[in-house]
Amino acid sequence: MKYKWREGSRAPKVPAEKAAAEFERIREKTGGLTPGAVVDASRPKSAVLHSAFEWDDKKAAEQYRQNQAATIIRAIVVTHDDADVPEHRQYVLVTQDDKPQAVHYVPAEIAAQRVDLFADALGRLEAKVRELQSSIREFESLAQREAKDPERMARIGMAVKALETASAAIAGLH
Repeated sequence: MKYKWREGSRAPKVPAEKAAAEFERIREKTGGLTPGAVVDASRPKSAVLHSAFEWDDKKAAEQYRQNQAATIIRAIVVTHDDADVPEHRQYVLVTQDDKPQAVHYVPAEIAAQRVDLFADALGRLEAKVRELQSSIREFESLAQREAKDPERMARIGMAVKALETASAAIAGLH
């Protein structure tokens, strides 16, 4: 097998082949591959994945808090008394070149009103759908090779078609 980092991922500067081998070594040693086991195995400076982590506790703590902040920003939803209006995220992530912090969150209503922000948010949505399509195709391929259960394959096929429909609908919004 060959390995590579997924396109668009924030991959470390460690070659994917070495990382995959290290993940398998950790999994075999610990009986399961968990983030905690990977961090523990990567602590020594000589470890394959050591350079993939921030070891300065002050910097790491700040990065962790920023990740927490992004998580809670994305968790706020708007609800409406009118049952016909679905709840939605209050803030969406956009890139705006005229701002000092180009990547930031704006209220969803503002993103929907401004053509530039709507296009940016739409591009992010398309990327998420592409990622879902890739994941379901991977799963479909694995199921075809391993399971061969006709009912399961039919349901996976329905999911593939639904994502294709969603992708076409989103593309039509441009």
